[in-house]
Amino acid sequence: MVTTNLSNAAFKPGDNYAWPHSKLDGKLQVIDFINLDNAGPAGSINSSVAEMAKWVKLQLNRGKFANSDARLFSERQSREMWSAQTILPAGEGLVHSPR
Repeated sequence: MVTTNLSNAAFKPGDNYAWPHSKLDGKLQVIDFINLDNAGPAGSINSSVAEMAKWVKLQLNRGKFANSDARLFSERQSREMWSAQTILPAGEGLVHSPR
């Protein structure tokens, strides 16, 4: 994964990225990114389908690279990644509705 990153700070106009748009003065226009580094959804990951597919293959292969004996993480670590981490009870009293 050589082009995946966690920041939009290095994006330049004309780069091959999906840019945010908004209607300004009745016209759809490109707008600036908001800096969400490490706080946005999915950790603000910027990637391509090809690179995300590599990550999925690695996950499905439990940390082992395809066509290789090399590993990024152990099978034990894979089981930990795929197990529930934060279990919160669901039920009455957890949803706060405005009064």
